Amino acid sequence: MAMSCWKCGAPEERQICVSLEQDHAHLLETNGAPLDTEILSISQTIADHQARMEVLDGRINALRATLRQPTEEREELAAHAESFSVILSPIRRVPVELVCEIFSWAAESPCTRQIGPHTVVRPPWHLGHICRSWRQIALGYPSLWRSFSIFHAPGHSHLTTFPQSMIETQLLRSANASLVMQLNWKQEEEPPTESPLLDSLFLHSNRWESIHILSNNMECSGMLLEVLRPVKGRLSRLRQLEFLGDGECPPLSQCDIFSIAPNLRHVVLTNSRADQYSPHLHIAWDQITHYNGVFLGAQQLDILRNTPNLIACVLGFDDQHETHGDTMVTLAHLRRFYAEWSHILAYLIAPSLEELCTRGPVGPLASFIQRSSCALTTLVLEKCSSSDGLVPLLGHSPFLRFFMLGALNDTVNFSLVFTAMTVSGSSSDILPHLTSFAYGGPKYFSNQLLPMIRSRLPSRRLSLLRLHSTRAGIAPKTMTDTIQIFADQGLDVQYLDVEEWKSLVVAKRP
Repeated sequence: MAMSCWKCGAPEERQICVSLEQDHAHLLETNGAPLDTEILSISQTIADHQARMEVLDGRINALRATLRQPTEEREELAAHAESFSVILSPIRRVPVELVCEIFSWAAESPCTRQIGPHTVVRPPWHLGHICRSWRQIALGYPSLWRSFSIFHAPGHSHLTTFPQSMIETQLLRSANASLVMQLNWKQEEEPPTESPLLDSLFLHSNRWESIHILSNNMECSGMLLEVLRPVKGRLSRLRQLEFLGDGECPPLSQCDIFSIAPNLRHVVLTNSRADQYSPHLHIAWDQITHYNGVFLGAQQLDILRNTPNLIACVLGFDDQHETHGDTMVTLAHLRRFYAEWSHILAYLIAPSLEELCTRGPVGPLASFIQRSSCALTTLVLEKCSSSDGLVPLLGHSPFLRFFMLGALNDTVNFSLVFTAMTVSGSSSDILPHLTSFAYGGPKYFSNQLLPMIRSRLPSRRLSLLRLHSTRAGIAPKTMTDTIQIFADQGLDVQYLDVEEWKSLVVAKRP
């Protein structure tokens, strides 16, 4: 029978006790020197341990040799299994149409790449570097290659973009797709009268769907448009024209390049804030459905008079209140309208209008609503100078769902308006379908505002509330507590700072 260790009970042939004798244990806890007799005993114990370790090393090496083959086989099987798992990856089963959609979104994001001295902007060359199958999809998707950006680089006297060979390749890959052109001129130098790069693009002008011209040197803008003169009469697919300039824009020469474009519908001649002056271009206004521009009030009326098919419009004015007209202008199809100042409404009729954004006195607006008999669903009054006539106006807007009201200054008092907007569930309530309300006023809000909001909590349809103080940078403590109470009752409520308020106003424009 095998002997067992008297300390740990393990079979003696498999176990050598690693503990020192009890007599030697105190040496592990102190720095005392061992006796000569103890040195001999401890040395013998170490030798025994080393001998036993050599035996165990031999057995471990033998076991490792035994395990090597199954271990290697397992690793090989795991690698094969992982390889076959890749075959079953869902990304391989994504339909080609969906991959193309993903590519389209990727191409819309800013993407630049340096190729020698040239900076490649936005075209999706990098999408062909993912894998062979996706490269074939990218090469076979013409719409992916339809955007061209031509710009003037600082320090150069010529138009720059990517190399001519890449332009030719991109045109080839775009097949018969409609093209998007962007001309970005940010230098003082005059545009070149001749350019092989532009000549290549001019050959495909019959495929141009939209043109975006951006310039900060308006004296050169007319010349830049003259460079485009070869495309006149060859813009059969053109649907959108956008001309944006930084700073003051003097009238350009009689530019008729875009006068013959049978499919042109969108004309944007100012920025999103409608505070950049617009160039004078010859446009076939009777076919335009979307228009943004800044001109004198009389000129805007002339444009509207010649644009009967307008659906959406943004009007800015060189003059705030000097609009004169002798006849009414009827815009039968107008759905969304922004007028920088409400005085223009005194000359308009828009029976189909649904969304209106304006500023200034309420009088012209109220008469416009009654005269047009339109069913407004969205009304934005920014920088409202008076509450006079506002209650009757709201009474003639029973279908209004979004109402945004901003005071011009601290002297404007909307207490009567908020009292009139307080609902009780009776048939005499005004704005019974209101679901969203935004108000920007003085630092201390009217005492009638909060009761009106409480009367319209979710059970009475109101679900979204935005508040802004024209004087306070952050919400006052009392307002913060009230906002939290409204939020606890299920209302989507938020206090907006100055930039957030401006962004909301811009977002509601056509």
